Amino acid sequence: MPPKRADIPIVTLVIQGETLTKQLTSLTLMVESIDINLPTARRKARALNNDVHSALNDTATLLENMSYSNEFSTIKDLHSQLIDLKLNLSIKYQELVDDEPTSQSGSSLNEASSEADDQVKQLQLLQFLLPNIEPFNGDIMKFESFRTQYETAVHNLALPPHIKMSALRKLVTGFARPLLEFYGTSQEDYENAYKELVDKYTGKRRVADAVLNSFHSVPTCSISPKLAEIEKFRDEISASYQSLKNLKIEDLAEFMLFTSAKSRLSYKLQDKLHENVGDTDIPTMKKFTDFLEGEISKMRSREGSQNLTPNPSRSRSPAEDHWKNRRMTTRYSSHPVSYHPSSHVYH
Repeated sequence: MPPKRADIPIVTLVIQGETLTKQLTSLTLMVESIDINLPTARRKARALNNDVHSALNDTATLLENMSYSNEFSTIKDLHSQLIDLKLNLSIKYQELVDDEPTSQSGSSLNEASSEADDQVKQLQLLQFLLPNIEPFNGDIMKFESFRTQYETAVHNLALPPHIKMSALRKLVTGFARPLLEFYGTSQEDYENAYKELVDKYTGKRRVADAVLNSFHSVPTCSISPKLAEIEKFRDEISASYQSLKNLKIEDLAEFMLFTSAKSRLSYKLQDKLHENVGDTDIPTMKKFTDFLEGEISKMRSREGSQNLTPNPSRSRSPAEDHWKNRRMTTRYSSHPVSYHPSSHVYH
């Protein structure tokens, strides 16, 4: 869980948001100016982008740690305004890059120079967009934060698909990275890759699993806790509880029983169970028992088919086996063979 930032006054964030809005207005006026100094404007845009990102981080942290407080709606509104502000800033920076004068070349090199200029502009835009986005490594609890930042800075902008795909590959790491390995850079590839990423990390069952696990992972108090420790435990358990409530699970107790029962299965069976119940709905104990009944039925069918398979070694009677073995032993051995029927042992 991120560090608690309850010490940031709400009024400070509101003032900061108003200040950033004024700065964006100033930047817009600079862009529209005839005597615009493009390198200076870009530097100011990057600095402003850092300020907006810092404010977004502060409000996002407060939303995670103070979701049970009365100020939640105020913080949420401010966070939404900052997201809009960052989107406007990203669009404005793209305009700055597009308005930069292109290289002047001879007629034979115009096409190559134009292509090189486009690549430089796209690289400049990518360098502006990405540094403030925290990479996503597969931690489902952090996906919504990543998604908000990524869509604001990259996905919602009118960028070429190969630029968006390049950005996505730079930002998606760890366990989540294999999802993107087999996609190309076309518009269709990018859309399918991003959809698969979103579908996997926003599925109701997966999210509920992660939130419930977070609730159970809140550190326990010591035997003789001090005031600060008790307060920290209260804040963390309250935030985790509120996160569970925010999922609006119709029967939370049923889902908790499902999760507890599931944990007693092997990892292989858990994977099969997840495939069976899917990600779109919250599973119940009935889903769990139905899955077990299905597995039992499959195992019985396999065992039954194995029992029905004839065994060539037992196709003859014991007496026939005995006389065949006796003939083979007599044929290939230079020693006399005696047989004791009572013990079925050769000597």
